[in-house]
Amino acid sequence: MIEIMLWIKISQLQIETLEKYCPEIIDENLTRKFEEEMESIKDGKYNKKQVLDEAKIELTKTLERFKKNEIKIGESLAEATKETRTEENTLGLCPLCKDGNLMIKRGKFGFFAACSKYPDCKITLKLPNGLIKNTKKLCEKCNYPIINVIRKGRRPQEMCLNPDCISKENKELDEKLEKLVLEKKCPKCGSNLIIRKSFYGPFLTCPGYPKCKYIENIKQ
Repeated sequence: MIEIMLWIKISQLQIETLEKYCPEIIDENLTRKFEEEMESIKDGKYNKKQVLDEAKIELTKTLERFKKNEIKIGESLAEATKETRTEENTLGLCPLCKDGNLMIKRGKFGFFAACSKYPDCKITLKLPNGLIKNTKKLCEKCNYPIINVIRKGRRPQEMCLNPDCISKENKELDEKLEKLVLEKKCPKCGSNLIIRKSFYGPFLTCPGYPKCKYIENIKQ
């Protein structure tokens, strides 16, 4: 989904670039003119050779202008594409170093957030599944960026990027979980399950990961 959104923005930038350097390529009036002349051939007002000769002249002029500005068009598209990708992948100011920005990165196990000042700043944060959008808002509790998570078939959900944010704490629930863990064992290997926290709340998992990948959701 991220790639689709980027493709739409990049397509818009391509149109803007062509409007600047070679507007004839996307001129709707010129396209309409040729369509009307093609229809006129059916009515006998024009013959095929007249229409083709005129089209050849117009297209030759367009291609010559495009060729003349080819380098500028390429440079403009490359820079605009780079800026668009950077903008889409920027989640907000890094809460650790206060100098870089948290950026969306792709790793071996999926997407995550890391500081643009790496390796000077080595903060990394897991990202939930779905399309991640920057809200340009900061959490009032921990000052981490607030992201908007868009998932298929669900309503968009805003959440703090910090999995340990105090806004996500629930002391009563934590006490119940501690009691629950004392009684729960991994059905696969028999180890005592431990509590882990994610963007969507706590869950139980086996401490033997990655050899044992048992996970149990907690119904609150």
